[in-house]
Amino acid sequence: MKPQPPAQQPPGTRPRAAFTLLELMIAAALSTVVLAVSATFILMSAQSSSAIVQQAQLNERAGHASEFIFERIRFATSITQDISGNTLTLGYDTNFLVDSDVPPDKKTYNDHDYFETFQFVNGDGNDTSTTNNCLIYKPRADLAITNVLIKTGVRKLPNKPVFTVTNGATVIVRFGLLDCFASDGYQEVDVKATFVARNRSSTTQVIAILPVD
Repeated sequence: MKPQPPAQQPPGTRPRAAFTLLELMIAAALSTVVLAVSATFILMSAQSSSAIVQQAQLNERAGHASEFIFERIRFATSITQDISGNTLTLGYDTNFLVDSDVPPDKKTYNDHDYFETFQFVNGDGNDTSTTNNCLIYKPRADLAITNVLIKTGVRKLPNKPVFTVTNGATVIVRFGLLDCFASDGYQEVDVKATFVARNRSSTTQVIAILPVD
C-alpha cells in the first residue's frame, strides 16, 4: 500500500500565523486605553446626571418655600421681624366682621387675632455651616407645632438678613440652598424675592420703600 502524499494548499493562500508578543502587547494597551476612556466618560456622565438632579431638587425646594411664604405674607394684617432678621412674624384677622383691636380702631379687617412665624434656624449656632441649617414655619406662634419647610442646606446670603420688613407692608426674603455632596460639584441656588402684603395701608408706596440691595 502506497503512502498518501501530503495535502497541498490551494493556490493563492498563505499559511496561518499566530499573533506575535508585540501585537498582543499593543492590543492589550489599546484595550486598556479604551476601557479607561469609557470609565471616565461613564463617571463624568454619572456626576453630571447627579448634579442636574440635585440642582432641580434645590430649585424645587426653594420655589415651594418662597411660594408658601408669599402666600402667607399676602394675607397678613401685620408683619414684623426680629433684630437678627432670622424670624418673620405675621399677624392675621380671623373675623373680618368684628373689630377686636384693643382699643378698637373702628376697622374690622386689620385685627391681629393670632400670629405665625417663619424662622431661619442653625443647629450649631454657626450660620455658615449649612448642613444643619433649616427653615421652619410655625402656624401658631404661641404653640409648639412646627413645620420644617427646608430641613437642611439653608444658608444666609453674605451680609444679608433672611427677612427684611420695610414700611410694615413689604418683605424682602433672601436665603440660599446648598447641596453638600462633593461628588456632584456642590450645587446651589440663591433666592432674593420681594413680597407685598395685600392688606396694607392705602398710603404705602411699594416702589418707594424697596431698599437698595
